[in-house]
Amino acid sequence: QETIVVTTPEPTSITDAYALIKMVKSMGIDAQFKLIVNRASDAREGKETAEKISLVASRFLHSELPSLGTIPDDSHVSKAVKRQIPFLIAYPNSGAAIALCRIAEAYMDIPATASGNGGVKGFITKLFRLAR
Repeated sequence: QETIVVTTPEPTSITDAYALIKMVKSMGIDAQFKLIVNRASDAREGKETAEKISLVASRFLHSELPSLGTIPDDSHVSKAVKRQIPFLIAYPNSGAAIALCRIAEAYMDIPATASGNGGVKGFITKLFRLAR
């Protein structure tokens, strides 16, 4: 029922994100889409990318595509991958970790200290509490 589409500012990624939304809509699935722009060089690029996709989805698919936020391109992510440790745990103060925590908190509409009660939201709550 709810789908989070993650894209980057690269044209091929934007095209793929739009194609995915279009395919799901053409199948008659009533999904509520939300968008995250990953690996943006800055907040402006993330916002512009989200606005482009949202405008096209609204115009041609008659579908709202609210943005959950932007995750900056951050070298700490690749460092954590090399160490085989989630970047939220390895580098909790990195730009990507902070942005992802903000997105998760806004999505779940709960404060960072709230306890999870099971399910996906409970799992995400516990994961992000570990990162803090």
